[in-house]
Amino acid sequence: IRDHCVTGVQTCALPILAMPYHIGVDATIWSAKPRGHSLYTMSLCRELSKLLPNTRFTAYSQKLINLNDSSGKWRQVTGHAPWLPPVLWSKWVLGQLCKKDKIDLFWSPYSFLPPLEPRVRSLVTIYDFTNKISPSSFSPMHRLAQIGRAHV
Repeated sequence: IRDHCVTGVQTCALPILAMPYHIGVDATIWSAKPRGHSLYTMSLCRELSKLLPNTRFTAYSQKLINLNDSSGKWRQVTGHAPWLPPVLWSKWVLGQLCKKDKIDLFWSPYSFLPPLEPRVRSLVTIYDFTNKISPSSFSPMHRLAQIGRAHV
């Protein structure tokens, strides 16, 4: 892991190795029996804990999840408006939780970004381009939720 990232032609400094950093992660896709995207995300988070010694993490989810964290760097925030569909929860609740926790970077492995403060950097994982190639295969709510931009 380097302390700089390249996004297209723009380079941004991420001093995550030298100073304390707080990363928020959308954990709504995590489950008790992970597979696919959730398995990938959970595995990557486990490795990030090892690689980033000065970083603490917060996993945000509507439901209780098993963090399976032996590093002690992870904190879980759950239970706020669990009746909302995940897309609406991401758009209406998640951004407020991130603001309250004063995160520095937000990672969405779910392809949706909540509204974040301007100072918060963001990262979105894109697994494929189905939403661009075949948008009709997604509900109108999912298509609207994918409007936004990430920094890296």
